[in-house]
Amino acid sequence: MEEYERFIGFLYKNISAMPEMMKEEKESILYALKAVLLLNPKGCSDETRKNAFYILLYITSLTDVLNMQERWGMYLNLVYLSFVYNDYDDYKTGVRNAYSLIESYFEELVKKSNKLSLVDNKSEFGEENSIVIVTSQFLREGHAPTRRVLDYAYTLKHDLEMSVIIINDAGLHCEKAWNHYNYIQEYNNIDSYSYKGVDFPFYQVKNEMPDEDEIILLYDRIREYKPKLVLNVGANSIVSDICRLFAKTASIPCAIDIPISKSEYLLLPRNKRESDSVVLNSILPYQRILCTKYNYIYPKKNTKNYNRDMFNVSENAFIVAVVGNRLDEELNDDYLYIINRLLNSSDRILFMVIGEVVDNERIKRIVDNYDSICFTGQIPNAGDILTLIDIYINPMRSGGGRSAFEALYHGKPVISLKYGDVWGTVGDDFTVNNYDEMFVQAIKLYEDHTYYMSISQKAKTRADELEDMKTTFSELLYNLGIKH
Repeated sequence: MEEYERFIGFLYKNISAMPEMMKEEKESILYALKAVLLLNPKGCSDETRKNAFYILLYITSLTDVLNMQERWGMYLNLVYLSFVYNDYDDYKTGVRNAYSLIESYFEELVKKSNKLSLVDNKSEFGEENSIVIVTSQFLREGHAPTRRVLDYAYTLKHDLEMSVIIINDAGLHCEKAWNHYNYIQEYNNIDSYSYKGVDFPFYQVKNEMPDEDEIILLYDRIREYKPKLVLNVGANSIVSDICRLFAKTASIPCAIDIPISKSEYLLLPRNKRESDSVVLNSILPYQRILCTKYNYIYPKKNTKNYNRDMFNVSENAFIVAVVGNRLDEELNDDYLYIINRLLNSSDRILFMVIGEVVDNERIKRIVDNYDSICFTGQIPNAGDILTLIDIYINPMRSGGGRSAFEALYHGKPVISLKYGDVWGTVGDDFTVNNYDEMFVQAIKLYEDHTYYMSISQKAKTRADELEDMKTTFSELLYNLGIKH
């Protein structure tokens, strides 16, 4: 990695010459960035990784050396890296600006194609009692963001009697991104999707995105629906943002953060925080922040009955657990040191890791009682295994909100730092300020059964609040000025 570190250092010092260097050494530069940022990020210094991220951010704006699919692929890389690693929070505004530049290109394209300007009275234009939900990826119902789209659609149609159309604009279906996101081609052949016995008109973009012709056609298709609202779920949707030319648009993220979007309404599923100030100062003049709630629905059908014997875990064990899809990156050293302290404090305490882990050797180097760790690997219906645990301890990471909710649903206390999706999901009652406080709280829950039961009841109450999606959307539509 030393060669890549030197190369990244050279590029960073000479970044003003990047347009010319990219014309001559494009593939070498992009591979070096990929090596440092994605393939082996732990093999180089923090400074090198941050410099590489800045270079990637700069490259994303180069219109002369990258075509639009390449620029979009680089942008998706930025989004992925920002989500998985905590090191790039200082570049949030830059990432948003990169999206804005790309969206503006397609917005001008649509305007020229349709000879359109902004519709002044959007409430009059929305003649039909319909809402179009736009997402950038639609997979199976076990995929948390897909389930979120479906739960939103079901609530709006079944509970609030709105007509709902679901569109997958396939914004993540881009071969130029380093991570190739899943895409289900068979959805190209359906025009309706059924969920919980309710049918929804459905359309999925068939081409790799962003495709100029497809974006224009999709814009026209949505315009013909004359919706009251175009609701983007997940952010980063060029199509839904352009729809603000004729309709009310709102964007809600699949994370607990201000969505990256040029929609009129940015839905923030939590209260504003001091740390939001930089992003709040960068939003566009016409945009409004609406604080709302983040909801989850626990599936009541097709649940799986797990027991401790399946994992060779004693009924007497006190299980602290974590769930994740990127645990090699998320189980940072500071977190593992706290786990080590917990395991050393009592022979009864066991650490259950729910999800795939590749780098077990790193964990062995930190955790003395490695035999007191249960690795379940990837398992179906992972939320159901949380009936077996005692407490859920969350590392410092962006994601994890869904599994934290599932722990609450089963009455399991959650301990989280004040960071990321889990903080927004569980609320302040289940957060601590640092890892040392996390250890103290875990030990208290272990030693004091009365205290444990009181926190367990709080967990169930919080889960009930999070499942009340009908009230959340009823209030949201009211605040958006949409009658239902």
